[in-house]
Amino acid sequence: MHVLLIAADDAQDNDNFLKGNVERIELGKLKGNEGDQNYDIPAGTDLAKFHRIAIYCVRFNANFGTAPLEK
Repeated sequence: MHVLLIAADDAQDNDNFLKGNVERIELGKLKGNEGDQNYDIPAGTDLAKFHRIAIYCVRFNANFGTAPLEK
């Protein structure tokens, strides 16, 4: 399971999301299933483009859900 920043208002369109048609930046492997999660965002990332976080399984090419970023 990996954590991704995605440049989409809604990533429920799995066809586009899973085919990589939605711009994304991988932040790393999911650190756990409860508690706080902190990930470094690469320098130079334009956060105005990225509206959501996604939990993604590389092995099964599956989107396990998204959440909006708060400003």
